[in-house]
Amino acid sequence: MTERIRANSPEANLNPWTRAQFVGQVVAIGGGVAVAQTLAAHTGGWRSGIVVPLLVGAVAGVAVGASQWSTLRRAVGDLRVRAWISASALGGALVGVLAAGTVSCGPFDVSSLPAVALVALASGLGAGATLGAAQAWALRRRPAVALRWLAANAVGWAFGVLLLVLGLLGTVLTSRPGVPGLDAAIMLASISAMAVAVAFATGLALRFGRR
Repeated sequence: MTERIRANSPEANLNPWTRAQFVGQVVAIGGGVAVAQTLAAHTGGWRSGIVVPLLVGAVAGVAVGASQWSTLRRAVGDLRVRAWISASALGGALVGVLAAGTVSCGPFDVSSLPAVALVALASGLGAGATLGAAQAWALRRRPAVALRWLAANAVGWAFGVLLLVLGLLGTVLTSRPGVPGLDAAIMLASISAMAVAVAFATGLALRFGRR
């Protein structure tokens, strides 16, 4: 069985994959944030226990996995939807717990931008490797593809979380009470940047996989 991606699949062209996954990532990230904030209002804070971050992460993982499956299934013919969605949910849940644990270790010293960037990169690397490893399990019949997928998620998430954190800092540094919607616009831009980073990295992994 070949471990190459089908040359006539949508992933042979990087742009369609990036666009499709951009939408999925934005929905997952934005939806996860919205769910977390909603639950926080009724549970006294989403860091108060392990159940909430597990649920939020799992829901986000399912959203990401579903958006990926819509095009990935045409590239990896023997990939089963149940295995892929289950792996994505598991990986998302673990990322949710990891994120909650990272936040609970704060507050962090934000006086040094390089230090903040390093923490963001390390956190993103860990989150991406966690999700990528869980999804790689579903690709275990294609070891080379699975390895590329894990690495692409780790790198994509590392830079994606960095962009997201910089966006969060931007809302603090540029907050203007007289400019409604500015913080929301900055957050949307940073979430979009993170989504593009992850989608582009995984798209490259699939593109190179057909060579």
